[in-house]
Amino acid sequence: MFNSNERFLTADGNIPIPAEAGMPAGITYAGVADVLAGDYFSIYLVDLETDRFFEYSSDLSYKHLQIDQMGEDFFGLSRRNAEKALFPEDRDRFMAQFTREKVIGDIREKGQFQIVYRLLLDGEPVFISLRASTAGEKDSSHIIVRVSNVNADMAQINGSLTYSAIYKALTGNFLSIYYVDMNTDEYVELSSGDEYSPTSIENYGGSFFDAYREKACRLIHPDDKDAFLEKFTKENIKANLSGGDPYYLNFRQQIDSQWVYLQMKVSLLEEKIRGHIVVGISNIDEQKRREEEQIEAVRIASHDALTGMKNRNLYIAEKKRIDSSISEGNAEPFALAFCDMNDLKMINDTCGHAEGDEAIKQACRTICNIFKHSPVFRVGGDEFVVILRNTDYEKRDYLYKLLSALNYAQAVGRKVVIACGIAEFQPDRDRTPFRRSFGNRA
Repeated sequence: MFNSNERFLTADGNIPIPAEAGMPAGITYAGVADVLAGDYFSIYLVDLETDRFFEYSSDLSYKHLQIDQMGEDFFGLSRRNAEKALFPEDRDRFMAQFTREKVIGDIREKGQFQIVYRLLLDGEPVFISLRASTAGEKDSSHIIVRVSNVNADMAQINGSLTYSAIYKALTGNFLSIYYVDMNTDEYVELSSGDEYSPTSIENYGGSFFDAYREKACRLIHPDDKDAFLEKFTKENIKANLSGGDPYYLNFRQQIDSQWVYLQMKVSLLEEKIRGHIVVGISNIDEQKRREEEQIEAVRIASHDALTGMKNRNLYIAEKKRIDSSISEGNAEPFALAFCDMNDLKMINDTCGHAEGDEAIKQACRTICNIFKHSPVFRVGGDEFVVILRNTDYEKRDYLYKLLSALNYAQAVGRKVVIACGIAEFQPDRDRTPFRRSFGNRA
């Protein structure tokens, strides 16, 4: 896999496997080539039960396969050779990814394993693509590994990967960057350095959208998965990029066993590079957490801690808004229900404040259950205001009687009695601002 010498042998088109080798007999060149469509310079047939392998080289002029060598411990030998032959900057990444467990796992989950790395050939780094797949649908005990020289492809791709083009498309710090040809769906994964050069190419492949959707199914938070998959389609991204502005997708992904907020930014490249996009994945977890903290702080500041209802601050803000609409003559029909709980002081004095708090929460639940379609505000210790609109406004008399009936239906000794008065806004009469017209209970 890591030998740089070219070998030209002859063969009759069949793969001659000795019977004592323990490998499946009757495998032909066509059978292997069907799995490994494309150019290659070495093919390996590996027995997963023993890790025994056969290496086949190809005379590209005659398309004949021939045995070049056979050996034991395919994965161990490959990793030992990698230590000697790989470009130093790619060595750690290769060793982390090219393990027996990961190769077999990717083949079972994705249908193939793929990695791009560089070998030092005559002192120069050359891009190599390694792909592994099953030996056939009915053969789960053998895999075929294809090794291809893709240096020319990488050079061609890198020719269009100018720093200025990508810099204009993406700004910020990105964990991963993908250069995608929307015409063919081929993609290159780049490292997230400051400059984009041949040394920054991490991987490449085809079917970008299928590959990333498969990754999303494995890694994205279950609550975010459906929305992401619905939006992350080639057609949808094309439509959203048609105006020239970037397209953003936020989601949570598992990183180091933690759910982290990420953002995908999809941008068109320069006009001269038609149909090509750059996809950047950035970590926005800290920003997202700050936003959530701010939202929670606002919620705490505007909601009552004991009952969870809107508090006096929100009630005052709503009063100002309604004041303005009354003054401008465009207020919608509404009514106010003023509610308070009887005997709170007695409960606090005789039973304790904990019992008083429970009584307040029970009163709040009762008010919310009666006025189900209206905002409820806790404006004092035992005082609540409800702004009745729509259905609750239309049924205000019925709801008032229902609340009164509940006061009398409770068992003796367990009563939480709620006094209530309702004031209705009269557009033809109430022309003064809200705070003066509705300052007192009816």
